[in-house]
Amino acid sequence: MKKALFISICLLGTGSCFAQENIEHKKEVCPKSALENIENVSYDCLDVWDSRLEKKIDEKYKMIYRRVKQKDMALHALPSSYFIKVRKTWNAYREQLCSDPTNNTDLKSASDWYILQCRIEQSQAHLKALERF
Repeated sequence: MKKALFISICLLGTGSCFAQENIEHKKEVCPKSALENIENVSYDCLDVWDSRLEKKIDEKYKMIYRRVKQKDMALHALPSSYFIKVRKTWNAYREQLCSDPTNNTDLKSASDWYILQCRIEQSQAHLKALERF
């Protein structure tokens, strides 16, 4: 028990030192340039980028909803219900495309890396499409 506690404290300390070192040097652990060669990116970086892209997509939709309320002419009078439907349809499409129906556990499997890669590629394409509005 003491040995396991000691090891866990050491691991926490190591992670803390690594995070502190990155803060001090202002280095990004998962730089955007890593996505150019996505095949060589670790699972953890893919996970970080997946959440970052989700935030960007959320921000883009919030901006579009604001523009709809302001009756922005560039949106060609599209109602907010249109964008709500697009978002729901896209989420369902991405879930169907980027999932592994054979994996029904919470444990990481070999396909998880590919699923995250798929989610990132689909999120990038969706974000690019949203930029047109």
